[in-house]
Amino acid sequence: MYQIRRKSKSPPTRVVVLRIAGLGLILAIASFGAYALGLFDYRHVTEHIAALRRSDNTPLFRVLFILVYAGLTSVGVPALPLTVAAGVLFGAMPGTAFSWVGATLGAAGFDAAQFQALVSDPEVKAKLIANTEAAVARGAFGAPTCFVGQQMFFGQDRLDFVREAATAP
Repeated sequence: MYQIRRKSKSPPTRVVVLRIAGLGLILAIASFGAYALGLFDYRHVTEHIAALRRSDNTPLFRVLFILVYAGLTSVGVPALPLTVAAGVLFGAMPGTAFSWVGATLGAAGFDAAQFQALVSDPEVKAKLIANTEAAVARGAFGAPTCFVGQQMFFGQDRLDFVREAATAP
């Protein structure tokens, strides 16, 4: 069997220099913005983190963090700073979980804009409300609830029973 060897061409030096300069410019702008917002002041940042942890919007912030993480990692932003930020913001274990979910979505090519469009679509909202009402009418009271025929199974530990019921003759 013959192997075809392809010569890999490196980009011209000018292109590499322009890419590095562009990245440097982005980092400089981000640094000046962070400085202007007071993010280089340790006391200021820790006060905001403490306020965030006491806030009623914490679940929303967690979802937004996961979406931002997924979006940034899907376009090639290194995940390490985001993972460290998750640990600082949410604690070691929850931060690890949020980072893992965000990284998985990013690796799968999750499109946050498309997700936002679907979530905002009135037709999708109406379908969700109809499905929720139908599930409650059948007796569902939490997630995960699965129905096989008229038989209801609730809880992740019942998934084996769901499989048995679904494959039974």
